[in-house]
Amino acid sequence: MTADIIYYNGEIHTFDHDEKIFEAIAIKNGKISALGSNKLIQSQQESNTRLVNLKNQTVLPGFIDAHLHIFPLGVSLSHVNCQMDSIEQVVKAVEKEAANCKNEDEWVIGWGFDESNYKENRKPTKWDFAHINNPVYITRYCLHEAVCNERVLKKAGITTSTMIDNGMIERNEHGEATGLLIESAMTFAEAILPVNTEESMKSAVKLANDYIVSRGITSIHDAGLGFFEDPYKEFKVLGDVIRNRELNVRMYVMVLAEYYKAFMKKYSSVASEKLKIGAMKLFADGTLSGRNAALSVPYKGSDEQGLLVYTHAKLQEQMEFVFETNYPVAVHAIGDAAIAQVLDVYETLNNLYPERTARNRIEHTTITNNVLLKRMKRLGVTAIPQPEFLYSAGDKHMNVIEKETGKYIALKSFLIMICIPPAVQTDQ
Repeated sequence: MTADIIYYNGEIHTFDHDEKIFEAIAIKNGKISALGSNKLIQSQQESNTRLVNLKNQTVLPGFIDAHLHIFPLGVSLSHVNCQMDSIEQVVKAVEKEAANCKNEDEWVIGWGFDESNYKENRKPTKWDFAHINNPVYITRYCLHEAVCNERVLKKAGITTSTMIDNGMIERNEHGEATGLLIESAMTFAEAILPVNTEESMKSAVKLANDYIVSRGITSIHDAGLGFFEDPYKEFKVLGDVIRNRELNVRMYVMVLAEYYKAFMKKYSSVASEKLKIGAMKLFADGTLSGRNAALSVPYKGSDEQGLLVYTHAKLQEQMEFVFETNYPVAVHAIGDAAIAQVLDVYETLNNLYPERTARNRIEHTTITNNVLLKRMKRLGVTAIPQPEFLYSAGDKHMNVIEKETGKYIALKSFLIMICIPPAVQTDQ
């Protein structure tokens, strides 16, 4: 066998069961064709083989990001980055962007505000941007909250009497909207945001692709077409960039529940090496830092325990079609009460459909305990814990939950309780 490219003099990790490490690797037609010693792999060299001396550098397999939103990531990379040290700095960045706008009707859109990093120790409000005439809309890093200025509130028709289910328009003691929109309340502003064209969406996907690949990620699970944009439009854009060879990562896409049934009827036969339709995506609760993840105990300094989006019966109703057709389900559940509810529904439906083989998921699975972990293992549930959030939001979590509640922000526990065979498990 011959090779197109040979990488040699390296430390090449396979992460197989034996944790083998090799000196060299051969590539043929874009795929790994052989691993072995420098001598063995270099024997596959021919006149047009490209040789790359790794100079003892480490080579790892491509990473899989199991929970990512590719289109919002690309859009964020093109908007104002609000991950700064103060609201004052955010305001200056927004001012600068507004000054570059063609007119006062052009939106200034930002992303990633994080009040725990701001010296003011609070979230931004509409009053911070009162002097900016352009519409201003900034999403929080978690994508479950946003802040906007007065102009956006007026354009969205938000008044002192405006209400919405499964969301909140924050108001001050006088009943005046502060500009903070939480969960479903964000839809008021999203409905009037500038329309994303297919070309702008392609540009966003390509920006995200470059960012992802630069970090060694070769496959992603997009956690919900329809969360930010029309899912049919998103799917078409992804198909176009793949056909144009402008997407280097493999895509496993989930689709929001309200679109899933019709989506699968239209696209269930569509699959390729680069694009595969996966689970139906649902939300069981909110976020910890927003105090709307559903907990079994109250939040710190409060008698509130967060919000369950569905009753057991309604959540079961949402999932039943997927269980009947043997498609997978993925549910956003952060608090332990939400995780328990999801597992209850999974167990109910497993009993109704015992022949089902599709693996179900729980996204985030942040606050757990040994009972929940053992149930996940018994029910064959795939947990997606996202350890990055402990780095970026751990301090914020501990500001809103009691120490004992946070005892089971599980990471290593998933390996012990879910991955290791029962005979060697412990309750530690």
